[in-house]
Amino acid sequence: MRTCPRTIAAVALLLAAGSCRAREDRQPQPQFRPTATVKDIMTNIVDPGADVLWNSVATIVTIEGTEEREPKTDEEWLQVQRGAVQLVEATNLLRVPNRLVARHGEKSENPRIELQPETIQKMIADDPTTWAGLVDRLHDAAAPALTAANARNAKGLFDAGEHIESACEACHQHYWYPPQHADAWKLEPNAPAPQAGEATPAVPASKGGTIKGHIRVKGPIPGNAVIRMGMDPGCAKLNEGKRPLQDVVTATADGSLANVFVNLEGSFPATPVPTEPVTIDQRACVYVPRVVGARVGQTLQLRNSDELLHNVHSASTHANDFNVGQPKAGMVQRVALKNPEIMLRIGCDVHRWMTAFVGVVDHPYFSTSDLTGTYTISNVPPGSYAIRAWHERYGVATQKVSVTAGGTTTIDFTY
Repeated sequence: MRTCPRTIAAVALLLAAGSCRAREDRQPQPQFRPTATVKDIMTNIVDPGADVLWNSVATIVTIEGTEEREPKTDEEWLQVQRGAVQLVEATNLLRVPNRLVARHGEKSENPRIELQPETIQKMIADDPTTWAGLVDRLHDAAAPALTAANARNAKGLFDAGEHIESACEACHQHYWYPPQHADAWKLEPNAPAPQAGEATPAVPASKGGTIKGHIRVKGPIPGNAVIRMGMDPGCAKLNEGKRPLQDVVTATADGSLANVFVNLEGSFPATPVPTEPVTIDQRACVYVPRVVGARVGQTLQLRNSDELLHNVHSASTHANDFNVGQPKAGMVQRVALKNPEIMLRIGCDVHRWMTAFVGVVDHPYFSTSDLTGTYTISNVPPGSYAIRAWHERYGVATQKVSVTAGGTTTIDFTY
């Protein structure tokens, strides 16, 4: 049977007409379809991109002298370019309208310290101009970093890094950690006050022995980066004429290593928890000391000696959580440590270079090496134990130790 060409043409026209009507009935897609939240973009795009730029250029001080570190190979410069593109274009993503700040139902883990996502969402909706201005400030700070990366200009990259940090913190202090007198807090629900922990029952300790030793680094001693205090003019003023270092490795010319936390492992008779608090001070925009030890149930005292906004934010995996904002000099916050944790890391969300560590144990048999690399643990019950040394760069080393009543045992560690 033959089909008439005219019939085929008519059927084709009918199908085409039906297709056109289907397209007309279909709703047009919106110009933008935001899927990720602001938090997603900050965590997965902005922060990694900014970290690449900040870490690419640094001044490293060693015992032998000062080294200016910057990208040198094609691959290193390519990585910097990628980070710059990532950061610049992330600001355009943040400007897309109707983007959620966080996923529905997501809450802040630190109420009354940082704003809840729904509060930030309302602030942006009520005043989109301020949000756009702060996002544009980050874009305008990141664009010179991309220019410098494309030109392989290390100094330009360094200078851009300070402006990027300033733009980031301006946004954080408006939407994340605003001053406690800011109007935004009126939108926040009341949060329960933190509950104080309970101290371990006091039981007298028996007379014991002493463990002492020396900790050293074998081989070349790595340098420490100079902290770019210019990211915060207030911190720069407090350190005028100084070159503060990120003291990851504090060692002398002979390799003696400070800031090593040493503790015994095992079960011990209960002893009184000290009533004297362990103090970490925020002084000239660094934590002092950098490494400390404390007992479960003991109070960790957080002091601000700077006339600047700081916060002390723990990254705990054992329920030793706290996030304390301290906008003025002289402010002191006390936190009860709840569980053993080696090590509890503390940082400042306002100044990213600020880092400290707390070794939290449920007995008194611990110590931290001093500037000579030595440590001492006193009044240890007689017996055999594992002794453990921890350093933030070199990690963990463990040995066996036997203690006799009234005796002294020497245990040295070498990294």
